[in-house]
Amino acid sequence: MIGAKILNTDFRQEGLNLAIGAYTYSVTARPITSTLSFRVGNSYYHITGLTPNELIDIEYTFNLETFATTFYPSVTVGDYVFEPQLEKGTNASTKQSNPNDYDDLRDEAGLTITSDMATLYAEKNDLNAAIVAMAEQIEIKATDLRAEFSSSITTKANEISLQVENLSDSIKNNLLSTGINIIDKKITITSNNTIFQSNNGALNALFSSNHAKIKADLIEFEGLVTTADNNFKILPDGSIEAKNGKFTGVIETDSGRIGGFHVVGQSLTNRSASGSFNTDATIIFRNDLEGTFAAMGGNVLPASSGLVGLARFENKKYNPLGNNYSLIVEAANADLFGNVAIYMSGGVISGLALKTSQISSTTTLYHSDVYVSCYNTVTITVYLPYNPQVGKIIFIRRMNNASITINGNGKIIHYGTGTSSTKSVPGGIGDTHVLIFDGQYWNYNYMIRS
Repeated sequence: MIGAKILNTDFRQEGLNLAIGAYTYSVTARPITSTLSFRVGNSYYHITGLTPNELIDIEYTFNLETFATTFYPSVTVGDYVFEPQLEKGTNASTKQSNPNDYDDLRDEAGLTITSDMATLYAEKNDLNAAIVAMAEQIEIKATDLRAEFSSSITTKANEISLQVENLSDSIKNNLLSTGINIIDKKITITSNNTIFQSNNGALNALFSSNHAKIKADLIEFEGLVTTADNNFKILPDGSIEAKNGKFTGVIETDSGRIGGFHVVGQSLTNRSASGSFNTDATIIFRNDLEGTFAAMGGNVLPASSGLVGLARFENKKYNPLGNNYSLIVEAANADLFGNVAIYMSGGVISGLALKTSQISSTTTLYHSDVYVSCYNTVTITVYLPYNPQVGKIIFIRRMNNASITINGNGKIIHYGTGTSSTKSVPGGIGDTHVLIFDGQYWNYNYMIRS
């Protein structure tokens, strides 16, 4: 017998052959009182101590004292009974519903059409379902008597509504124990960890008090998505608009703009949005506390100067015990004569100044030395730079009459028609001796004082 609500006391199974003896009545019921009463033949039996309106599985054994052919699963109008079963030993009773209760036990679909509504209904076991179509809306309903709830979907021209209703207190309590609260058309989930996963156990999404994760391949944005009061937007083409941002890790781009610069392939150029190169975009590195300034761009000089400069390097840091450098360049690993650190295809050098140093005792010179003033009053030796660069030039000026010997420091000095590893500096006060390394010799010359 399928589950049903008792509408009249004629709801029964009949045509049975129930002999005298012990029987077991098994049923799932929701009685409207604390007692479930049933009838076998002309005998009544009562199962007491039940909780009204609570679904419960019952198994009750009794003695049948007279032969009977009918079985009434409940005699109280309003009770719900599901799959009543009357057994003696292992012989189950036959199941046959009362035709008078057919409306409540309908086991096949039906269709009703009126002037303003069409209704498609069906009932199977303890599940009732119906589709109601009207001019202004379509409503789909399902009621599960055993599970004690109903649900519906209502579709209107401007609205789709989903509802779950009539949950019993027992189901609500069971849901609350898992952190799910359904009330006033609202679902609240309270949990330290809320997990959504597929049937094979793969994680789809995780939400916890301090962590949230959604698999990237499950996220789809269609149309414009706006959050944080229009401060952040994801546009239909996948691009992002944001007022501010902070990024850590790797950022990659092969196009776009950064300030006055345009990203082109692997280059950062000053090309304008129109595609022409007519801007003075500049990169500036500046530290006013240290007195340093470095810039490169279309024009790194102030407009008020009336000048145009493409590069500017300044190092004014206070450094009484060391050296300050504004620009260091190097060319290496080419042919012996092909390492050009600075090449001038035109123009002049303005404001030229050479690095000078003063010595009064034997000294070894280095690549950084250029012009050396010798203030010695006794004979000294000046060692030229070890392993010099091709084209290295050294100026050595006599400031006194004391002798000076130049040592090639592993290289040969070429002078006049002779060569030697050392060379005594001739002349007198004010004579300047010039040595240039050509890759093989230190070539020696001197300028006589005027």
